[in-house]
Amino acid sequence: MRRLLECRLVTDRFRDSQLDVHEICAKADAEWREPFVSRMASEIFNNYDLKARHPQRRTPRVISDKMLHARVIGVLSASAYLPDGLLIASDTQSKTSLFHFTPFEIAAVLDAFLNDQVRIATDGYLDAGGNFQGTRKVFAIRA
Repeated sequence: MRRLLECRLVTDRFRDSQLDVHEICAKADAEWREPFVSRMASEIFNNYDLKARHPQRRTPRVISDKMLHARVIGVLSASAYLPDGLLIASDTQSKTSLFHFTPFEIAAVLDAFLNDQVRIATDGYLDAGGNFQGTRKVFAIRA
């Protein structure tokens, strides 16, 4: 997903859009425990409030970065409070929240990346005045 963004293989509109995700907050009243290196989701019940998830909107870049740098990856199953799903948090996100995706929701995020189609691509140079000439600054438009 991040490579699609970096290579400008998605439209600018999609790159700047907001996708629906759900986040689970870290517990405020619990002593934080680092997960064991061999168990990416250990201490998950100690560190996070797994009784509620909160709808958020995040850019494709934020979502792909969190997945690429995942520090926590777990599968939630048979919870009394939340639907079955995938739990993901990056190293920079893990002490505040983690993403929770049901199978349908993770498929929707992946489909959003894969269904976006660039129909027009323009690359060029701008001069200091912002005119389409010179070689000072590269621009790219994907629509």
